[in-house]
Amino acid sequence: MTYLNLHKDKSKCWWCGSTDLTGEHKYKKTELEMLYGKVYGKNNLVNHIKYKTESNGKNIESSASDRVKFEKNICNNTRSQKFDVAYDKFIDYYYQNRIQITESHVIDLEDVFGSAWEEGYLNVKRYIGKHVGCRLAENGLLPSKNLIGFLNNENENHDLKILFQLKLYSFGQLHDSIDSIFLGPANPINNSIFKLKDLVTSFSGWYSIANLTWNYLHEIGISKGSANTKLINLQVVDYTGLDGISFQIEEDSLMKSWSQMLDKLEYHPFNGEERQRDIEHYRFLKNVKIEH
Repeated sequence: MTYLNLHKDKSKCWWCGSTDLTGEHKYKKTELEMLYGKVYGKNNLVNHIKYKTESNGKNIESSASDRVKFEKNICNNTRSQKFDVAYDKFIDYYYQNRIQITESHVIDLEDVFGSAWEEGYLNVKRYIGKHVGCRLAENGLLPSKNLIGFLNNENENHDLKILFQLKLYSFGQLHDSIDSIFLGPANPINNSIFKLKDLVTSFSGWYSIANLTWNYLHEIGISKGSANTKLINLQVVDYTGLDGISFQIEEDSLMKSWSQMLDKLEYHPFNGEERQRDIEHYRFLKNVKIEH
């Protein structure tokens, strides 16, 4: 079993070693502005995020707030701009066609990127890889050499497994979707027999935007041999078990209640204490068959 290296020198970029660091958005700026606008009052629903980042967090004032960014751990350069462009194009296509996609459960990458769909999709994966790298660094870890090489377009992706899902929770009707952004847990796992401090073999989590979720698992060799296909078949999370369940939203604690409701919906079908749910999510990703 191979372990992830520790990020010991946080004065340096986890990607290239530069000391000219910036804070990458952990909640995509274009998505924040698409759903919530640019500047936020205290009653803007974006403020449910503060209950996921800090137990007593302050309100988020704008899409440029430090509170929606990772700590400064990546250099500010242009090499990843094409990742962001491809990802934004992918999400915009989903959002503009979401009714059709929620019925078909398919995203045709050629409809998104045209004949250059394969390179476009690789750059979507690289954007997710960059997000994972920032999150690893924030948790004191470094991505594998293979993932760094993938970001640099030097090798194929062997160490990052990505699963797209539809989480079709709504206010009642399928098309009355709950538009929100949700950042799942940072989940370091030691899957070896040696249960020592700081030994991490795997790192998993997820991110949801308007009912579309990308789950990720970073582990040595986890995606080796996988191939890109033109059609992304979206796995649909089954909420049947929650039919008829109501969530009480308290007016005097709207954002906290909203956060607790989203937490329940986003974690489904994983139950129990938070750490147990995280382990169940990891095991699910470890074993699930990817169809894209």
